[in-house]
Amino acid sequence: MNTAKKTASLVHKTWLAGVGVYDSGREKAANKFDQLFVEGSAFVNDLLEKGESVETQIQAKLEARNMKTKFQH
Repeated sequence: MNTAKKTASLVHKTWLAGVGVYDSGREKAANKFDQLFVEGSAFVNDLLEKGESVETQIQAKLEARNMKTKFQH
């Protein structure tokens, strides 16, 4: 194999390795984004559930306080 063909082959292999690196990075980034989206959604859903629970507790306390106030008058 002459020098020009060896150089062309080396350039082609370098190109392929670069494309492989790019695609691996793209896949990892996409997977990380998907993971963050799923975890973020779960976190938001957890916060919503806790918020609903706290709201229910506050409403119950307010109702109890209002009933107590009504009977005191």
